[in-house]
Amino acid sequence: MISRPHTGERVKQRIRTAGGTKEIDAVPGVWSPAAAMGAVQHLVGERDFNELLFKNGLPWVMCFDGYQNNPEDGTIVVIGDIGEAFGADNVLFREVRGTNEALQKEELRKQIAQLPDGSPEKQNFSRNLPGTKV
Repeated sequence: MISRPHTGERVKQRIRTAGGTKEIDAVPGVWSPAAAMGAVQHLVGERDFNELLFKNGLPWVMCFDGYQNNPEDGTIVVIGDIGEAFGADNVLFREVRGTNEALQKEELRKQIAQLPDGSPEKQNFSRNLPGTKV
């Protein structure tokens, strides 16, 4: 999760200062998964997985038992659109789309309906919007 080699060599970067250019040890760029992993470790940690709350539908809601069998310490994790991470075609319920995407597609469909039949613009729109008939 760090954006530099893990082989032990020291990575340098150049920075500009009031006194001129200077070389310093590079600051590692930590990717966003590091924040997610920290949140999972904090909220889930050593808790045992109990169940998926909705077995046959969305949203993904995972229930974890309380730490050391403490019922007051259970955690529920609600997952959003995991298609962004794994690719929309690689997840269960791949046909489900978010509200924003559905609204954008509806607006595009309205624009397509107003274009003359057979126009290149209508053909182009239709190629970029699956399920649209020309």
